[in-house]
Amino acid sequence: MWRGGSTGPSAEAELSFWSLHAGLPRQAPGSDATTRAMLDALGARPGQRAVDVGCGPGRSALVLAAAGLEVLAVDTHPPFLAELDPAAGAAGLTDRI
Repeated sequence: MWRGGSTGPSAEAELSFWSLHAGLPRQAPGSDATTRAMLDALGARPGQRAVDVGCGPGRSALVLAAAGLEVLAVDTHPPFLAELDPAAGAAGLTDRI
């Protein structure tokens, strides 16, 4: 495990990591149901704002937007954001993400 310092993971290791995650609908634990449950628990209402930091391909961002929230989806890996754009378009949510 890399713990910081002057050297990080090799370029090959980093490429392998991103290649393994490419095309997966969700990059972290949870589900659409858990995202909706958290919205209910927080009392979220349409028109409120949310930030999805480390959004990956945007699965949670899509659920948040479908619930009527305005979502700022942020990720450091541009290919994930490239997956989110067409998914938001297909769901009719580009005006919320």
